[in-house]
Amino acid sequence: MDFYTRISKQYDTIFPLNNKQLTFVESCTKANQNQQSILDIGCGTGNLAIELTTQFTEVIAIDLNTDMLNAARQKRGSSKVSFLEMDMLKIDQHFAPNQFDTVSCFGNTIVHLGGLEQISLFFRKVKHVLKPGGKLLVQLINYNKVLDEKLPGLPTIDNEFAKFERIYTTDQNGLIDFKTILTVKSTHEIIENTIKLFPLRKKQITDALSETGFSNVCFYGSFAKTEYGKGMPVVFECVSR
Repeated sequence: MDFYTRISKQYDTIFPLNNKQLTFVESCTKANQNQQSILDIGCGTGNLAIELTTQFTEVIAIDLNTDMLNAARQKRGSSKVSFLEMDMLKIDQHFAPNQFDTVSCFGNTIVHLGGLEQISLFFRKVKHVLKPGGKLLVQLINYNKVLDEKLPGLPTIDNEFAKFERIYTTDQNGLIDFKTILTVKSTHEIIENTIKLFPLRKKQITDALSETGFSNVCFYGSFAKTEYGKGMPVVFECVSR
C-alpha cells in the first residue's frame, strides 16, 4: 500500500492548516486586484486549497494520491475546488497556456522529483500554464542548511494524536534517504517509510528559475517572510516573464 494512502487518515493531525500560508499567498498576490485563478500542486488533503477560495474565484488542486484527494473532497467547502489526480510534470497537458494567475507548491513537494533536470522541467511547465506576470509560490526545506550542517533530520512532530519522526541520511549519490516513522497513538500502529529526496540548494533554484523564464525571485525563511537562512523552511516567490 502506498505510504500516503496509509497515512491519509492521520495527515491532518500531523500537518494541520497553517494560516500563515494563506497570509503569504495573499501578500504575494494582493498587488494584482484581478487575481482569479490558482493551481495548488501537491494539495494533500486539501485544507489550503479550500481556504484559498476566499481569495480566488477559481481554485484547482492536484495530487497523485487518490486517498488524499478523497479525504479533501469530503470536507466542507470542497465543492468550490476542483480536486484532480495528476502528475505535477503533466500540468501542461491538462491546462491551457496562460491559464492561471498563481501557482502554489508547498510542503517540500518539488524535492520528490528525480533531480535538477526534472525540477527545471517542472518550472518550465509551470511557466507554460501561468499568465505573463503570474506568480509561482514554493516552500521546501533549507537543504543548504541540512547539507552544510549535516543535520540528521527534521524535528519530530509529537501531539496527542500521533508522533512523526523524520530522519535524514545521505546516500553515495548525494541524494537524501528520508525515513519517516509515524506512530498512531490511539491504535499504537507504526507506519515506516523511506523515500529519496533531491536536496535542492538555493543557487540551483535561482539558476533553474532564471533559465526557465522567471524573474524577481525573493527568498524567505518562513511564510511570514522572515529573513532567509534563519530556520529550516525556504519559501520563495517569483514572477513569470
